[in-house]
Amino acid sequence: MVLEEERLRFDAEGHGDPEQFIGAEELAEAAGLDVDEDVIAARRRKVRPPSRAGREVSVKDAQRAFFERVRDYGLEHATNIDTWREPYPQNWYDVSLGDSRGQILLTVNSQRKLVTTLFWINHDKDLFAKLLAQRDAIEADLGFSLEWDDKPDRKASKLVISRPGDFLDDTQSQELVEWLVPTGDTFARVLSKYL
Repeated sequence: MVLEEERLRFDAEGHGDPEQFIGAEELAEAAGLDVDEDVIAARRRKVRPPSRAGREVSVKDAQRAFFERVRDYGLEHATNIDTWREPYPQNWYDVSLGDSRGQILLTVNSQRKLVTTLFWINHDKDLFAKLLAQRDAIEADLGFSLEWDDKPDRKASKLVISRPGDFLDDTQSQELVEWLVPTGDTFARVLSKYL
């Protein structure tokens, strides 16, 4: 392996030795590129939430913690979603409707400060067309309007509702949990009738 020839060490599963990790800044400097410390500091502030009790928290850790709260709230309050799985450190949490043609996704976007509930339809434009033909009835049952995104250049389609909100802001996060769970639960109640 080329990397081993460069004296990089790997464990039995093929993971690199963390003691040999080189950050992007160090790599850029080693390659002879200029590194602007102000730009790096600004980027780090942008992608990392504020530290809590002196400990730096990664966005991925914050996402997992937020969706653990979503799951806990869903287990207690949702009446149409039966399964709330363990969350992963990612910006979405998926909920099954029991129909493999689509799933409900609860998402957060720390860059755009936006939270979204959507129904993701993968590889089934006919299902999207069927739902779109019933748009007025679906939106009346939901009690809110949706963005209907056919994604004409892609295989997937989606039905979306979003609202502003920064899940990293402790003053907003519980309100966002209490918006995502009922909205997702309403999707589950209504969309299951039209699938």
